[in-house]
Amino acid sequence: MTKTKLTLSVLAATTMLASPALAQSDSIRFWTTEDQPERLAIQQQMATDFEAETGVSVDVIPVPENELGTRATAAFAAGDLPDVIYHTLQYVFPWTEAGILDPDAATDIIDDLGSDTFAPGALEMAAVEDEIYAAVPVDGWT
Repeated sequence: MTKTKLTLSVLAATTMLASPALAQSDSIRFWTTEDQPERLAIQQQMATDFEAETGVSVDVIPVPENELGTRATAAFAAGDLPDVIYHTLQYVFPWTEAGILDPDAATDIIDDLGSDTFAPGALEMAAVEDEIYAAVPVDGWT
């Protein structure tokens, strides 16, 4: 993936919700709002490629964007959040305050990738404190 694809200034973020558990896991549950058949097929192929490279399977679960907030809140209350959620900026701060997102996990991912991997504006939008991030920026408009 090119640096340009990762360094965009409007945030749509993927967030690891249970990082320590994932390190020991053989599978990841991934919610995506990319539920159009062509986009979903691409994400499923990426999941297949990821499994081939890492041995970790990814269960790609499409969630309509208009249901994401309700489903995440319900899953949080039930203790059944997925490991990763692809979501828009509007959820970053409310979900962080509610405890749905894990800023420690997001910050660890950004630190592992290197903050220079991301556009400064994207990181600023995901920051909850100085160099502490609620979510990992993955795409958007420049």
